[in-house]
Amino acid sequence: MKTIRLVLDREIKIKVWFLLLVLILGLSIVVYANMGTERAFLMPDVTGLYPDNAVEIIQSVGLGIPEIIVDEASSGTTTSTPDKVIEQMPVGGSEVKKGAVIKIIVSNNK
Repeated sequence: MKTIRLVLDREIKIKVWFLLLVLILGLSIVVYANMGTERAFLMPDVTGLYPDNAVEIIQSVGLGIPEIIVDEASSGTTTSTPDKVIEQMPVGGSEVKKGAVIKIIVSNNK
């Protein structure tokens, strides 16, 4: 009777250790798989917007503050809308990683 009990205790201990090992390995795989992945964001199209609105929209999707560049070549022209975003880099709809450099070009009709 004592021998059967010892055998059962040993089998239970082996099963518990096996389950712990499987759990630890599973968690390790999940952590390792998620370590190198960076989340990609969809770049919003902000052309035609005022710079303040464009910055607010870009930040609302989880991206940083874009660099605002004033297009001096558009100064005095009537083809572009005054003080609005006329171009952006990267373009709207493209995937952007957090920390990517974002630039918006604003017309200068003065």
